[in-house]
Amino acid sequence: MQVKSYCPADRSGTTLPLSCALVFLTQLGVTLYLPSLPDIAQALRLAPNQASLSLLAYFLGSAAPILFWGAAADRFGRKTVLLLSLALFGLASLAAAGASDGAGFIVARLLQGVGAGGASTVGRILVRDGASGAQLARNLSYLSFSFVSALGGGQFLGGLMQQYASWQAEFFLLAAISAALTALVLLTPMRGAGPTAGQSHVSAYLAVLRNPAFLRPMVAGALGYGGLIFLQEIGPYLFQHQLGLSARQYGNTGLLLGLAYFCGSLLVNRLALRLGYARLMRAGLQLMLAAGLLLGAAALGSGRLGGGVLLALVLLVYCAVSLGQAVLFPNSMAAALDAVKGQGSHATALFGFSLQMIATGVGSLAVVLPHGQLLPVALLLSALTAGALLLSRRR
Repeated sequence: MQVKSYCPADRSGTTLPLSCALVFLTQLGVTLYLPSLPDIAQALRLAPNQASLSLLAYFLGSAAPILFWGAAADRFGRKTVLLLSLALFGLASLAAAGASDGAGFIVARLLQGVGAGGASTVGRILVRDGASGAQLARNLSYLSFSFVSALGGGQFLGGLMQQYASWQAEFFLLAAISAALTALVLLTPMRGAGPTAGQSHVSAYLAVLRNPAFLRPMVAGALGYGGLIFLQEIGPYLFQHQLGLSARQYGNTGLLLGLAYFCGSLLVNRLALRLGYARLMRAGLQLMLAAGLLLGAAALGSGRLGGGVLLALVLLVYCAVSLGQAVLFPNSMAAALDAVKGQGSHATALFGFSLQMIATGVGSLAVVLPHGQLLPVALLLSALTAGALLLSRRR
């Protein structure tokens, strides 16, 4: 099935900036509250492992309905789906700010994730509508710049807000940004609804899923992303409880992670057309594997290392994983989508759904693994990236 365009191309130049803003908002929903997570857990009477469920709920909520969002974008139009998902995100953000117990907070985070999944899916569909191949990888790197802004800037801003305001203010800010983006969506022309001839949505998804050339880079990208999610989940407790940083200091580390991700995105933007997505995807995985091995060496020698040296090594590992993920993600997505040309929003939605579900499964291990031990983290990260590297090399 090939979905045709049913509205004129966006000549206002706002589609790509809008897609970037949507990715920024959905990632900000992850990073903005991380420095406050220990305090939120204390206020809502949650154990550390239970507090990690709030992040896992967000990822699960964003992943589960992605296939629905992709089909709805064709059936009802990009704009309608974006307005619905942004409204849900904003209302859930307000509900999270007003939560009085852990269960209510986690449910609000789940609904917030559902809205985020719709916004990010349609944002990537808008980019996919206008490019393919290496050019798609290059365009997706612009989304990575937004991701990095939220990855580093969100954590830094969260540290500031935790010091000078309450944690509830962070969720009020997310609701306000959602409202601003709603106004931008109303002003942006984009594809409307249209008929889908030949195949049902289920058949279209199954056709994409049966293509090994789609599956291999998708799974490789998901395993790498899962490693990043896992590090984000254990980060607040690892840096604040085990390595002795304050919430503000932990927030400041987000600037280093953001800089690393920015450098990776810049490399993709400059080198995608010259080197191709296959070589860049493998390079990102190799860097992440090296980071996992370094973390393992640091864990084995932690008894002989000073606290400052151990902190520097852990920061180096986090930065290397961020840089590697910045190189991996747009190239794995471009490789997968280029293998199923003509499937448009279905392939984009299925990629996002599979990526989020696999990565959420990996991230769920943070609930059962001890938060303060580096060796299990190093082994998991190394195993994930080694497996993803093997998949990426298969033809």
